Amino acid sequence: MTQPRHHDIVIIGGGAAGTSVAASLLRQRSTLDVAVIEPSDTHYYQPAFTLVGGGTYALEDTARPQAHTLPHNATWIRQSVSELKPEQQRVVLNNGNEIHYRALVVAPGIELNWSAIEGLPEALGQGGVCSNYDPSLARYTWQCIDGLKAGRALFTQPSTPIKCAGAPQKIAYLAAHQWQKRQQSHQIQAQFYSGMGALFSVPDFVPHLQNVAIDYGIGINLKHDLIRVDGEKHIATFKVTDQNDETHEVDEPYDVLHVTPPQRAPQFVRESVMANEGGWLTADPHTLQNPDYPEVFSLGDASSLPTSKTA
Repeated sequence: MTQPRHHDIVIIGGGAAGTSVAASLLRQRSTLDVAVIEPSDTHYYQPAFTLVGGGTYALEDTARPQAHTLPHNATWIRQSVSELKPEQQRVVLNNGNEIHYRALVVAPGIELNWSAIEGLPEALGQGGVCSNYDPSLARYTWQCIDGLKAGRALFTQPSTPIKCAGAPQKIAYLAAHQWQKRQQSHQIQAQFYSGMGALFSVPDFVPHLQNVAIDYGIGINLKHDLIRVDGEKHIATFKVTDQNDETHEVDEPYDVLHVTPPQRAPQFVRESVMANEGGWLTADPHTLQNPDYPEVFSLGDASSLPTSKTA
């Protein structure tokens, strides 16, 4: 059995969280042995995906080579992680190799769980079913918005935590603005469906957002969780929870369906001994350390920190 590679500090994830930690550490002490585990060759500025879907930004402007965004004096390990072994201070890679660390930073981001919605993986990218949560689909969102002259446009948000909690509403407002400019609003029925019990998690924002929705003529439907998509019949099925916490299903026809998928921490985080009941890596909100393994830190979307999952 080959001996594991060793680095002083191992960072899982080359997104906003992991990259900023690596850069900050090496700026303060350039001799540190820092390794970043990141499988992707491309670093995306994900908040701009909504603007791509809204027709106001070019997809290519959201992307940069990963090699250009990581600190030059960090070691880049181009692999995915399959397992965390905090008892041995090791990380297992998908290729079976193990990395030993003195300190570990877990910042792998969040996973899009498309398959949690029945029929969605098969329907995506055609027949008006779109999503800004994947760069390969964002331009199709704009094609759907731009091409719709009349009909029903549905925008969804799941009840799970998601990255950029405002994004599901933003695309609805951007779309409605386009239709309003083209004087097509009276021909298009726009509806926003959220699995949450409120329009937004910050109460002070809710009245203002409600006014925006009213101004654009967007109907608001709370406690409506998308559970099924029939791409052939153009039917979206929602599980609706009433005031007595009883549930039933409703079918809604659509011409355009913008889906925000349910999201979760990556599997190696969910299955770790350091994960909490929700599957997020447990981290002290003041120190970012795991309480059982103080050499392990976590931040970003996969952590349990009481912050919005957005950079």
